[in-house]
Amino acid sequence: MLKQTIEESISDEQTLLPKGSLVDLGNYREFIHNHDESRSFSVTFKIAPPIDLYDAIPAEQHVLDNGESEGINGLKQSIKSLPLGITIDFAFNNAKGVHVTKIDLLVGDDSTPIITFVNESPESMESLRGDADKEVKNEREKQWHIYQRSPKNYLKFKKIENHDYWAIYDGTVRSDELAIEALKTIGSKELSFFDDKKLKESIIALKDSPAPLSKEEEYKDDFLILSKFLPVELNDYNPQYLLNDRYDFAEHDNISVLILAVSFLIKRFLSSCVHVGPVRQNPERNFFFGGIISPYVGANGKYTNEILVTNPELVEKVNKQLSSLNLGYQIQIVTLAHDSSDLKVSTIRLISDSGIDHAITDVGYGISQVLPVILQCMMSSGETILIEQPELHLHPAQQAELGDLFINAALGEQKNTIIIETHSEHLLLRIMRRMRETCDNRQPTEIPKIHPKDVMILFVEPIVTADGTQKSIVREMPLNERGELVKAWPGGFFEEGLKEIF
Repeated sequence: MLKQTIEESISDEQTLLPKGSLVDLGNYREFIHNHDESRSFSVTFKIAPPIDLYDAIPAEQHVLDNGESEGINGLKQSIKSLPLGITIDFAFNNAKGVHVTKIDLLVGDDSTPIITFVNESPESMESLRGDADKEVKNEREKQWHIYQRSPKNYLKFKKIENHDYWAIYDGTVRSDELAIEALKTIGSKELSFFDDKKLKESIIALKDSPAPLSKEEEYKDDFLILSKFLPVELNDYNPQYLLNDRYDFAEHDNISVLILAVSFLIKRFLSSCVHVGPVRQNPERNFFFGGIISPYVGANGKYTNEILVTNPELVEKVNKQLSSLNLGYQIQIVTLAHDSSDLKVSTIRLISDSGIDHAITDVGYGISQVLPVILQCMMSSGETILIEQPELHLHPAQQAELGDLFINAALGEQKNTIIIETHSEHLLLRIMRRMRETCDNRQPTEIPKIHPKDVMILFVEPIVTADGTQKSIVREMPLNERGELVKAWPGGFFEEGLKEIF
């Protein structure tokens, strides 16, 4: 839904788009727990280090003349080895509809936010910078403005261990001797990212200095401007100005800039997510190709035929995978008609191991359901692929073979991240087997090594609480080096087969 909002919503005012081409969740009442519109929900994103703030801001926002700004340099050094994250809280009411109520900035593994921005009217703020009050009121119907609620939390950032770099405070160094004294006091390693000229023009204020405390008042008036649900501007300044060393803005060393960096990284991540839904479309005996080529098969696999028609090399790779799955067929693209306008009428034929030619509509349904899954795994590189029920209509042995497909797509040359929603124990057992073979150093040469750090199993279990409330909990089921469960498996999965036997 978040990806759908970013890519398909035509208005910056629409916080969430629950109904679109990727998913149809209806409205807030339909997708919120127990259909209780008074409930809120939150989404947390964590970005793993190392994080290059300059790289996090899109290239088109870079307008630097003489390298990176001092503020960005200071912030980069401050968080270079820690994860960054934001938590976005959503709520609903009849007046605003779905809206963002709060945004927290998280640094490191601490669950306490460094900064909290809340959705409050300007009248509730103690002060606003300049004419921001009037400006916010004028823009409020167009954009959400989020205001920093707790300036004391701003100070917490400087108290985290190993954060010697926070703010750069402009000052005049009167002589080389003063620069040398500054080096002795602060330590040369802390200043290693500045050249000599910079040392003569700036003084670094470290975390133990009282200077940062004086900046508390400056950031009480910070506010973010959102597009959909993501922050895009800070205090009405575009990111390009926050990165520009020609401008002497306090925002240069404002920790709130980190929220913009994380926001851009989230948008980049969502753009790299690919969704293959639980039910792929019915196969067609013949299909028309009008020249439109998609980089993705689509949520229901509707672009599968078009991609295969235009990429013979990909057809070869898919056929190799079909052989691994022991499906008994190879695909062949046949063009039935072709006019001058590039409109093609084509068909996908399946050649059986015995050489008999079949239409894809005349064989088992499983092959048309698994083709989009195979194709997307072959096409994606460095992306996050979300696949629902890849095992649909496949024999248990073929479900197990899917495990090797996913291991190769994730840990082979393509380096994808694959998130699978499945009910297939056969698929999971194959992954566990490959872990055991890796541990024993006897995995097949064509299968990458797989370790516990490469796999996360989340089990969604419905429960009934003491007061009779029904809910679902998510349990992480870790595996050891041999692919064995560290914890006992919850009921209703592997033991079902044993119940039928005994």
